[in-house]
Amino acid sequence: MKFLRIENPFKFYPNPEDENMSEILQYFEYKHLPEKLQEISKPICKLANKMDQDLIGCPETSAGLRKLLEAKDCFVRAALLTP
Repeated sequence: MKFLRIENPFKFYPNPEDENMSEILQYFEYKHLPEKLQEISKPICKLANKMDQDLIGCPETSAGLRKLLEAKDCFVRAALLTP
């Protein structure tokens, strides 16, 4: 049995500099939020941008960004409930 050797299994995905890779980043914006919520959202936005820049554009990066967005939403909702 012969195996196909793949040099880069993710090379068919968009380049991380491709504008389509960063589409999800719009949901990490925080400047429109009240100051209390900006304090929660800002570090998560910075992390999302760093991951988008530093990692290859692949399904795992996309999944990670989606899960990070979900976590950010949870943290913001928790901050709304915190006195």
